[in-house]
Parts: sequence; C-alpha cells; structure tokens
Amino acid sequence: MQLDTSRFGQIQYGVEELTVFREGLLGFEHLKNFLLIPFEGNPAFFWLQSVEDGRIAFLITDPFWFFPDYGLEIDEELKGNLQITERKQVVVYTICTVPGTNIKAMTANLVGPLVINVDNRQGAQYILNDYKYHTKHNLFQETPETGVGS
Repeated sequence: MQLDTSRFGQIQYGVEELTVFREGLLGFEHLKNFLLIPFEGNPAFFWLQSVEDGRIAFLITDPFWFFPDYGLEIDEELKGNLQITERKQVVVYTICTVPGTNIKAMTANLVGPLVINVDNRQGAQYILNDYKYHTKHNLFQETPETGVGS
C-alpha cells in the first residue's frame, strides 16, 4: 500500500506493518492505524505516523531511556484487550512535544503512555492515575556545570 504524508512524502507499507489502536489516541480517537517509523540518526525516537491522515505524525520515545525509574503497572483489562500474556510482548512509548523549534525544551507525556503488544501489533493509550506523573516531563535537564541538557 501507499501513503502520502506531509513529513515523509510517499511511504510504501504492508498491512502487517500497521500498529492498531482500536480506541485511537486522546484527541485523535478517529485515527486507528499507524506506522512506527524510526527517527533517522537517533535510536531513542520514532515517529508514529497515522495511515488515515498523512498530516498526522507523533514524535515518540521509550520513556525508560530518559526516566529509568518510570513506573508502569498494566492492569488486567488492558492485558486482556491487547492479548498480552508475557512481558516480552510489551513495548511502551510516550508522546513527545517540542515547543516551537526548541528541542532542548522537549517534554514527554508520562501520564498517557502508549502500550503496544509487539506480537499482534495492537496498542492502546493507557491513562495512569499516578499523580507523580504529568503530561510535560522535560527530557533534557540542565546541568549546573554546562547549562545544557544532559
């Protein structure tokens, strides 16, 4: 199949490459089918490209790269919905936001992670009720020595 996108131009893909979010994503419930596209030159990031709307792509990352203590308990209902039976089937991503063009101010939404079963490519945005997380966690913290994000 072929998809015209605003960010990547034309993309060729097969149905087996789709990740399906049956409930969509918050604010984008009408979009169900996505492609995971590696971010060229940086293995910490991916693009989650909508197949239904070529203009929509979310920058995502594995939150454990930036927040090693990030805690996430997947409830039995979600495990059942995604047919998760083993830990090795699960990958977790968070949606990132870059304010304007200031990459150093990039944040991650740790309240609404994306949970994906890599075996069947079914995913869901999982809203956490843990108040220690919020929608804008800075990915790059300034260090006193350099003043630059680490």
